[in-house]
Amino acid sequence: MFLDPGRGLSCGWRRGAAAYRRHMVKRNLKKAGKWLLAGVLCGALTVVCFQVERSSGGRYALTAGSGLIAILCFAAAVCSLMGKMNDGNGMMTVEEIFKMNSGGYVAAGHVRGVFYSGQKVLLQGQDGKKTKTRIRGIEIGGRKAGAAADTPAALYLKDIEPDCIRRGDVIRNRE
Repeated sequence: MFLDPGRGLSCGWRRGAAAYRRHMVKRNLKKAGKWLLAGVLCGALTVVCFQVERSSGGRYALTAGSGLIAILCFAAAVCSLMGKMNDGNGMMTVEEIFKMNSGGYVAAGHVRGVFYSGQKVLLQGQDGKKTKTRIRGIEIGGRKAGAAADTPAALYLKDIEPDCIRRGDVIRNRE
């Protein structure tokens, strides 16, 4: 109704927050698997280098280098498993504003991070004024949604005065 779906809709976040979380877990597992594979390959290279350098009386420079790379790959795998889902720091710059007949306003823009319906947000004006409000609903590509993640969206905001929201203001889900 308000926005063209754009590029971010292909992932289907309109299905809600649970679908987004499942996607992020799959993505983190995929990253961890790639780093583990790289670590195993570097570990095998370390063993081969050790055998070659031991038989030739070398200084173990290749063994140390490939061993260090293997350790770094395993550390990257652990970090990607422990990585945060992009959940906590949602932000949207207001591009368009619509007044609703039932009261309140609709702020449209491109969401970075995640916003949920019913979530408390902070509206930061360009003049430095901060207003606390709640998201009454979310619309993506003309359809109601439970959450918006990295996509163009329209946020229905409660309890906003007409002079509180302008184009260019920022909506954040953290204070």
